[in-house]
Amino acid sequence: MRKLFILLLFLAMPPVLVVFAFTQHNIEVPEIVYEIKDPEIIIEDELSRILAKETSGIETLRLSEAAFNNLIFNNLRLTSNASYAPPGWACEDSSCRYAIRFNQDVGQQSLEGGIVAIWAHFEEDSFTLYIQAEAVVGVTLPTLLVLTFEVDDSAETLILSYDTAKLGRTPIPKRLISTIISRALAFTGEDETMSLGEELTIDISELTFTLDKTSLTESGDIDPRLATLFLDEDIPYSLWVFLIWLALDL
Repeated sequence: MRKLFILLLFLAMPPVLVVFAFTQHNIEVPEIVYEIKDPEIIIEDELSRILAKETSGIETLRLSEAAFNNLIFNNLRLTSNASYAPPGWACEDSSCRYAIRFNQDVGQQSLEGGIVAIWAHFEEDSFTLYIQAEAVVGVTLPTLLVLTFEVDDSAETLILSYDTAKLGRTPIPKRLISTIISRALAFTGEDETMSLGEELTIDISELTFTLDKTSLTESGDIDPRLATLFLDEDIPYSLWVFLIWLALDL
C-alpha cells in the first residue's frame, strides 16, 4: 500500500511545482459519509451485498461507490496517517488535514502541503478517480487531479482503460501521465507491465487494467461464492473493482 501512496504523491507533485499553471480554487468535494471501519470488513460486506442482489442498476453502483470511498479512506488512515480526517470531519491543524503530507525546500522557499482527499465516482461505463492536493507557499494553492477510465465489462474480462486526465483546469496528455507513473514505479522497484497471477494485468504505457474473470473465478484462492459470477451478466462491474483491489493487495 505504501508504494501506491508514493505513486499518488508523484502524481500530486506537478501542481506543487507549477502551482500557478494548474491551480483550481473552486473544488467541489462530494458529500461522502465516512466511517472508521476495517477494510476487510468493508470488502466482505460489499461482496455479500452484491451476491445477495439486494439492489440493482444505478443504486448498486452508488452503494458500491460509497463503500469504495470508505475503503480508500480507511486504508489511508491505516497506512499513511492514523489521524487523517477527510473533508467534513473536524480538523484543527495539518496533522489531520492531509492523507499524505510533504514538506520540502524549493530554493529559499519552504513548501508544504499534501493530498487532502482521494475519492472515486462510478458510472455505468466509466470510473473516475479524484486526487485533491494543495501546496502552501504563503497562501494555500489547491488543485485537483482527475483521472477517468472507460469500462469495458464482458462475461470474460473487465478492462479499465485510460480516457482523460485533468490537473486543475488543464488537460494532461496520456503520455505525461504514463511517464510520471513509470518513473514512480521505477522508484518503487516495479515494472511498467505487471501481472498479478493470471488474473490481473496492468499496462502502464497504455494505462489499462485487465481482469481475467475466468481465471479469477477458477482460482482456488478465491471465495467459492464467486466461482460462477463471471457468467452472471447482472453483476455490476463495481464488484470486480473491489476484486482488483484485493488482487493488488492494497
